Amino acid sequence: AYDIHERLVGSEMCIRDRYSYKSMIQSLINKHFFNLLLFTLTFGILLYDAIGFDYTDEICALFLFVLFGIYLFSTSDWNFNKGFLTTIGIFLFYFCYSLYIGSNTKTAIISDMLIQIKPYLAFFCVYSMMPRFSESQKNIMKSICLVFWFLLLLMGLGKAVEPRILFHLMGHPAYYAAAVVCVSLCYLYCSKFTNLDKITFVALLSIGLISGRSK
Repeated sequence: AYDIHERLVGSEMCIRDRYSYKSMIQSLINKHFFNLLLFTLTFGILLYDAIGFDYTDEICALFLFVLFGIYLFSTSDWNFNKGFLTTIGIFLFYFCYSLYIGSNTKTAIISDMLIQIKPYLAFFCVYSMMPRFSESQKNIMKSICLVFWFLLLLMGLGKAVEPRILFHLMGHPAYYAAAVVCVSLCYLYCSKFTNLDKITFVALLSIGLISGRSK
């Protein structure tokens, strides 16, 4: 009985230690993913054309993959999502097929493949890590989204004075619309989905119509 008791205690300690380690890794991912999302929203979407730096999305993608690597190496079974593997397989098939038939230059095929695959890689990395925001992080993000929305509103109203203001500040009206959509969705995601939150989301989203891009 004493031996069984010792084994049970040892097993319990191992389970507790494993849970604490996973909790620590998840907290690390949650914290840094929040910072990465805020950085991407600010410099990868809102200020992308204003700062004139063309590699912001590559930097954001690199940090996302680093986070995913930390998550992956912290799990003992390296549990890849089957949908992720299937998607990668399809991309590789068409990539090799395009090279085989010579549908374009090799540089163009490689460039097109990288452009097309990045959103899928980002989606599956985030889906696998399942980051969670604390209530304080959600409140911070909501406040930042409201500030960004107000700036976007002023920019949109400035179109009445300077018709090409969206081209000057955002590079293109479509980028303005994309920024409005991203800010609005981030606000909704961090809200509690009450009726007031949903009405606020629609109000935030509506200024995207100023861009003249109905899509």
